[in-house]
Amino acid sequence: MPPDLFTTTNPATAETLAEYWRPAACEVDRRLDQARASYANGRSKSVADRARLLKALAKALRARGPELARTMTAEMGKPITDSLNEIEKSAVACDYFADNLEAFLRPEPVASGYARALVVKDPIGPVLAIMPWNFPLWQAIRFAAPAVGLGNPILLKHSDVTAGTAELIAEVFDGVAPGLLFNLRLDHAQAAGLIADRRVAAVTLTGSTRAGREVAEAAGRSLKKTVLELGGSDAYVVFDDADVPL
Repeated sequence: MPPDLFTTTNPATAETLAEYWRPAACEVDRRLDQARASYANGRSKSVADRARLLKALAKALRARGPELARTMTAEMGKPITDSLNEIEKSAVACDYFADNLEAFLRPEPVASGYARALVVKDPIGPVLAIMPWNFPLWQAIRFAAPAVGLGNPILLKHSDVTAGTAELIAEVFDGVAPGLLFNLRLDHAQAAGLIADRRVAAVTLTGSTRAGREVAEAAGRSLKKTVLELGGSDAYVVFDDADVPL
């Protein structure tokens, strides 16, 4: 298989689901320019306008729910009921940020030795989001909803395991307003290059401690803001005397 081609696989049947190509360097460059232009054009949108976008995202997620659920279950193996619940949870998050956006973004006075001091929440630009396979919609939306509310475009580097889910997420966002989210099927080297790119304002990762070290190192070299949620894959051992409902 060419190094810039990868596949998704159904874990229950070992069936190959789809093939995906990595983007060429010129395509990544074009998307970065689009994200910067989207940031420049969208940062002046009112809080009410961004809240309406979040409401529209919630509606679109529910409308595409069955298709999203089937794709998530086929790619990463969770029961279809869990996938449907994850979609509703993600839609509720969009509604929550839409309903509370004005309060969240209101400047906060801070006691200080100055005549007046405020904490002000402003957009900073495109944010690279490196997301995991285990909750492929929720992990993306819980970051994307407040990012959209603030006015930061999203550069999504999803897990290769759930590439089809990432495609559907991008379709949902594009159906609401193109320029909110750009789906990039990057490998690790390409992602590291994006972290260093001046057009990327910050990076967030949910993943392993190893991946966190690599992202933190790359972000540190470029003095980029980072948010890391790290974990491992330790096994659970459940003994017979555990009070677990079956």
